[in-house]
Amino acid sequence: MDDMFAWQKRIMKRMEEFNLEHADAVTGLDSYMLENIKFNFPELDINTFEVLHGYDPHDFSEGKDHSVLNYKEEKLYFLYSGLFYEQNQSDMFLKAIKSAESSGLVNGENIHLHFQGGLDQRIHKQVKSSKLFEYFGTGKPILGLVYDGESSKLLKEYTAGFFGNLDDNESITEQICSIYQKWELEDLPRSSKEFMERFDRREITKNLAQILTKFHPNNILVLFNLQ
Repeated sequence: MDDMFAWQKRIMKRMEEFNLEHADAVTGLDSYMLENIKFNFPELDINTFEVLHGYDPHDFSEGKDHSVLNYKEEKLYFLYSGLFYEQNQSDMFLKAIKSAESSGLVNGENIHLHFQGGLDQRIHKQVKSSKLFEYFGTGKPILGLVYDGESSKLLKEYTAGFFGNLDDNESITEQICSIYQKWELEDLPRSSKEFMERFDRREITKNLAQILTKFHPNNILVLFNLQ
């Protein structure tokens, strides 16, 4: 709505309020989104439910390893997967890698950086996507360079999660050193089964079905698997 004229924003606000007044419930991708809705419409009594993106476990089942990278056991690999644009650059990460190497705690010869992505001039704003949940699906360690918020909260709960503040080179460097030291000791963490099950899309779909049934118990809901 930032690119709209004031009169357009007023119309959109009235339409949003009308829909919220007549909705049985509102689902949101995270608690921040739902809290923002309640903040903007404090006079409304809204039933809100968090329904996360999640991941499809079928994408990570056995036999799904299509990696074309030539991995070497003696290297610690950092993989960046995504687009590069104005608000999403790897500068802080590369500076932290250099700082970690300069500290003497990390041997740069043992680290391999792989960047998988590209440039897209059409993207000008950073948005939250489902990528983090797809990364959870791998069960592998994740280094997140994020501000305090929903992403950092989830990474704290993810037992294989590391995160550093985007504005703090020292915190990112510390995380890289920690990852490197755990890798040397062959002690890199993996996610717990319980955590990963929370974001399995089959479980999320069941939860969504329960929400729909709660407000419309006489309707018939059929869940099926397309595998």
